[in-house]
Amino acid sequence: MKTTFDINANELDEQFFERFRYFFAGRQVRITVEEATLSQPAPTLPDQRQWFAEMEDLQKAYPPQKIPLEVEINTLSNSLYGRAIR
Repeated sequence: MKTTFDINANELDEQFFERFRYFFAGRQVRITVEEATLSQPAPTLPDQRQWFAEMEDLQKAYPPQKIPLEVEINTLSNSLYGRAIR
């Protein structure tokens, strides 16, 4: 397995190393560190708070529906799609 981490040196904390040890547990690894000058910045993940807010909005827009126990689920899915699903 080979992976590359583009990370700021200030972000190298105990949590990073714990995850590193978890992913490579029981394996011999070679660690090479080089200063990276990226022509394009490394992609950043969207803010998790933003994802959570979007998820809450979706749950409000499409709240969970309760299906009575006596409803046959196959009949329900067939009625939604107009045909039997196999």
